[in-house]
Amino acid sequence: MPFTTLKPNGIDLSQTFAFTGSVTGANSLILTGSVTVSSATGDIDIDNCISSTYNIYKVFVRRWQPADNDSSLRLKFKNTNNTAVNTASYRYALRRLRSDGEDRYASQTSEYWRMNSGTYNSDQQGGANFDITINTDRGTSGANSINLYWLSGTARNNNEASAFYGGGHYNDTTGDEAPTGLRFYSSNGNTSNMYVSVFGVKGAL
Repeated sequence: MPFTTLKPNGIDLSQTFAFTGSVTGANSLILTGSVTVSSATGDIDIDNCISSTYNIYKVFVRRWQPADNDSSLRLKFKNTNNTAVNTASYRYALRRLRSDGEDRYASQTSEYWRMNSGTYNSDQQGGANFDITINTDRGTSGANSINLYWLSGTARNNNEASAFYGGGHYNDTTGDEAPTGLRFYSSNGNTSNMYVSVFGVKGAL
């Protein structure tokens, strides 16, 4: 699309330019799955959103609101049998920053990745929002490598802002658990609202 510059201070700087690049580029985000939750829901599954097509995935969670105050969001992955993997091989480390201090959470033998802590379920607080990056390698050294890291912002029950960052992996020593999907759920009760979009990163090595 050609355009022409203006002439500031009477100086003629007129030049015509043409945009010749690509809007998408080599490292585009390709939508592989999404889900919208607007009423009380337990397990929130995004099936067949992960495959061997992409090695890196971006997951955006908008406005996660638990039905019960002071709940945390949990995440598991689903395998080729389309079932959630429940073994105690999830490992994570999570840090919460707030105005009056900080908290740390970690586990080497968990049945899920703990994504945050203490979300307020009030509408005006906007729930909890997440930016998650998932890296996968199938069959690496006889096993599947699955690791992830994330950032999150939310409000605590006392209306105090909280920022989270964390990381983790699944300790797959057998090669039997290749990821195909994701399962989100609340630590207490149901989820009231949630919007999830999963993208494969095209061109990522």
